[in-house]
Amino acid sequence: MKNITISLIITCFIAAGCNQAATVNMADFGLTASTPENAAEKLREAFDYCRELGKPVRLVLEKGCYEIDLGQKPGQMAFLFGISSMEDFTFDGGGSELYFKGLSGLALATCSKRVSLENFTMDWRRPYITEAEVTDMTPERLILRIDPQKYPYRIAGGHVRYLCDDGEYDVVKDSYCNWLSPEGKIIPGTADDYDLYRTLNGPVKVLDDGRLEFGGKFQYSVPAGSRLLIYHVRYKTPWCRSFMTEGLRLENITIRHCTGCGLIADCCTDITIRDVDYIPADGRVFTGVADAFHITHASGKVEMSGCDINGQGDDALNVHGRYYRISGLSPDLKTMQCSTRSHVPLITAGDSVWFVCQGEMKRSEKYAVKSFTNASQDGSVWKMELEKPLDHDLAGLEIYAENATRNPEIHIHDNHFGSGNRARGILVTSPRKTVIEDNLFESSGAAILIEGDLNYWYESGGVSDVLIRRNVFSHCRTSPWGAAVIALTPSTSVPGYHSGVIVTENQFILDPGAEPLFSVDSSAVRFASDNMIYRVSSGQSL
Repeated sequence: MKNITISLIITCFIAAGCNQAATVNMADFGLTASTPENAAEKLREAFDYCRELGKPVRLVLEKGCYEIDLGQKPGQMAFLFGISSMEDFTFDGGGSELYFKGLSGLALATCSKRVSLENFTMDWRRPYITEAEVTDMTPERLILRIDPQKYPYRIAGGHVRYLCDDGEYDVVKDSYCNWLSPEGKIIPGTADDYDLYRTLNGPVKVLDDGRLEFGGKFQYSVPAGSRLLIYHVRYKTPWCRSFMTEGLRLENITIRHCTGCGLIADCCTDITIRDVDYIPADGRVFTGVADAFHITHASGKVEMSGCDINGQGDDALNVHGRYYRISGLSPDLKTMQCSTRSHVPLITAGDSVWFVCQGEMKRSEKYAVKSFTNASQDGSVWKMELEKPLDHDLAGLEIYAENATRNPEIHIHDNHFGSGNRARGILVTSPRKTVIEDNLFESSGAAILIEGDLNYWYESGGVSDVLIRRNVFSHCRTSPWGAAVIALTPSTSVPGYHSGVIVTENQFILDPGAEPLFSVDSSAVRFASDNMIYRVSSGQSL
């Protein structure tokens, strides 16, 4: 192996004695701002070296601009770092700009402890969203200008084919196709235009000046100069994917684009998200294609602070659990088959579960799980064995299991949720304490949604202790994503699914007719008299 210069940082711990943390510099692997070639190859080489060290390590990159090409096949998803069963690993990007190619992500962290990713910006030279300028629009005609340098495309057989790093794409089926102002704000009153992808994938006429003319019947009418976001993928590679990791820390990061959700974290313990921004690159109005952070059945604490989220293709933050539908039950009432929308195991041996019934949604007593194993090749069906038999009164009902062990305490504070994000600001459903304070919400849909459903996403976590205080809600819910600025809308109207929600000391700057709060169960929430409500049309000052 080449000679690597390693500087050792001695960090002393009172409780655990002294522990050495090695700093590995990428310059020792030939990767610097002045020699940025083969960045992915050299980063992986250095990462493999860090893994072999078997002790706390910090991998440091010199500040520069680097192209990250993982060389995967067209349409294939890949990660730069595969962090598996590691402890105390930090990647410090040194303030660098990382430009990825293809359906790529930075890190896949599984079954690890104390993983930190920090100090870098991520982007794509050719993103998987095309931004088009509307130059003319009538009820039956749409004319777009697309910059072929930023968003390459070609015309084949009278149709548009968009050229991304790993091949040609069309407009993805069920694409959101959102409309934004030139300043990057969701145009009030507009929402997902799911049928528009058919028109955009249909016949096109190229005008003499290069603009593209499409014919059809359009759901919305927007003024010239508006931006149309054309999605080529939806749920592809997150920039960070984590499963069963303890102590995940993301800090001082700027995301300009990614090809799926930003972070997907399942069954992780203690997640810290600090100063992680989703900000459009110059000349764009978009960032990622799905949720900025999607966290399922975490435990310990989830903390998000100092973040600026804008231009995002879906909710800024979604923290919840998942219900498993019970589809088969053994005669001894101890073993059952179950399924959910997630294809990764969100229950493990040693966890406890609650059972709820369709329609009632009240939690049963806790049952300890003896085993939880895959019962299908695609991960859609699981086999769960309990330590004791299920109550006979539940056996004949349509029931669902919810993980009672993995539910986090949540603290969301000092963030900005911008008006360029599609859909809602944050979705939170956890039975443990949740505090949402000192944030600025300008969400185009509901700023805060507290859900829970057994009819589509199967998101669990009926709340009982939520404090929403000292936030500013400015012109939220200008588009129909959510019933109000703060919405408690579980799929059941039976009282008692949610409780203990306190809304206090907030400022609501509302468009005329907008509602600050909606709940299907009025007993679930206390809306204090110290909340200040101002009704001001968008664009006017108080």
